[in-house]
Amino acid sequence: CLEDGEDASSVMDLCEEVAGGRYRGEDVAPSLRAAALDCWSLLATTLNDLEVSGDGTGRGMALLPLLAGCLDQPDAGLRRSAGEALALVHECRLGLGLADDEGANATDRRYGRGTWEGCDPPEMEGVFDSAAQRVSELSVEGTRSMSRAARKRQRSDFRDFAATVVDDEPPDEEVSFQGGRVRLSSWREI
Repeated sequence: CLEDGEDASSVMDLCEEVAGGRYRGEDVAPSLRAAALDCWSLLATTLNDLEVSGDGTGRGMALLPLLAGCLDQPDAGLRRSAGEALALVHECRLGLGLADDEGANATDRRYGRGTWEGCDPPEMEGVFDSAAQRVSELSVEGTRSMSRAARKRQRSDFRDFAATVVDDEPPDEEVSFQGGRVRLSSWREI
C-alpha cells in the first residue's frame, strides 16, 4: 500500500502523463487515457480540498486544460472520465470557500464558495467556464452516430456532472445491497 503520500503523488503524476495523450513518444489509446483519469480521480479523493483545488498549487487546477480538452474527444469513455474528474475538482474548489454557517444569506454562501478571485494563473476561470459549458452541452447532446443506449447514458451521466459543475449541487446516489442501503452525497464518496 501507499505510505506518506509520496507514492500516491508519483502514481498521480503517471496518470496525468498518460491522460495527456502521448506517453514516452507514443499515442495513448482513449480507453487507457480514461482509465488514467479514473485512477487519478480515485487517488484525488484521498487528498484534501486544498491539494486538489488550491489556487496555483492544486493538482486538479493544473489538470483543468487537459480535462477541458478530453471533453471534446470522440471517445465516450474518455469524455465521461473527464467529466467526473472535473466534477470532483469543482466540488473540492467549493469546499475551500465559506463554511455553511458563514455569510449573511444563502446567496452569499453560494457565490462566496470556491471564488476565482486571486486564482493563479488567472485564465483558469475561463478554462473552467468553457469546460462547464461543454459539460452542459453534453448533458443534452447526442449525435445520431451514437446508439440510443449510448446517448441515454451520456445524457444521464453529464446531467449529474452538470448539476455539480454548473449548479453547484452535490450528487445524490443511493446504493442498495443485501441488508442495507448507503446514501452517497459527494463525488469523493462515489
